[in-house]
Order: sequence, then C-alpha cells, then structure tokens
Amino acid sequence: MAKKLALVAVLVTALVPWIVAVSVFRSGLSARVKPSGWEIWAATHLRSFAIPGERKMQKNPFSANDALLKEAREHFADHARVVMRTTAAVTQPSARV
Repeated sequence: MAKKLALVAVLVTALVPWIVAVSVFRSGLSARVKPSGWEIWAATHLRSFAIPGERKMQKNPFSANDALLKEAREHFADHARVVMRTTAAVTQPSARV
C-alpha cells in the first residue's frame, strides 16, 4: 500500500509541472490574455491561503467616500511621479486608479 501511495505521489508531482509547462508553452505568458480556468482556480485558492481566517472576517475600517478616494489618488500620484518621473496631474485620466 505504501509503495502504491508513493508511486501516485511521484506521478502527481511529475505530472502537474508537466501540465503547467505544456500550457505555458502552448499559450505563453501574458498579462493581456484572459487567464485559463486552472489559472483562475489556482490564483483564487492560493490567495485564500495567504489570508488568515480571522482577517478574512474583518470589516474594512474605511468607507469609500469621495474625499478619501481623492486623497488616495493624490498619494498614489505622488509616488508615481517619483518612480516614473512624471509630472502628470492627479486630475488627468492617466493618473487615476
């Protein structure tokens, strides 16, 4: 029984990376292409492992009002100017998030 279980574990361990590699080589890697079903499934499940259970149940302490969103856009644009060396105003569509 232990040998069969070990064989199944080895096959699964070898098979999963092979399937992923075939998928990547066939469709390539791109942020513009809609992800495949298994990519969506994997990302959703892996993301759920990254957040502790008690944190998932917490409510966001900030309400999304216009003043708060304006302040967040200005803060983001301030950092973007430094990183991207841009002088775009926060009111321009390209600076909005």
